[in-house]
Amino acid sequence: SSISTMGSCISKDTRSSGRKSGDKGGENAANADNSYMETLNGFDRICIIDIGARGTGHQSAVIKLLDSLARIGWNKPVYLSYNAQKTKYFAPKFGKANELDEPLGSYELYNEEWEVDN
Repeated sequence: SSISTMGSCISKDTRSSGRKSGDKGGENAANADNSYMETLNGFDRICIIDIGARGTGHQSAVIKLLDSLARIGWNKPVYLSYNAQKTKYFAPKFGKANELDEPLGSYELYNEEWEVDN
């Protein structure tokens, strides 16, 4: 799967095998996952805009949402737009922590489109 950003925009291609055997939830959860996918199948991408609000846990909620999309088997792009100041939070969540410590790498994270493979 991959993620790319433009300035403060991330696109995530969440390829996932869905629920693993042995996961809790059973048949009801699997049926719910199928129901969600039936609803989403008509879309070629999902766009999420994190406008932020101090102290609401919005960044963690966005990460949980992206994880949930992967869990139900969403395999199309997800575009995440957020305030560039939040790059220091989102970049490590997508495996880009090292780039934050490098002047050229961090510039690209804050100002250019980028991808992450998960």
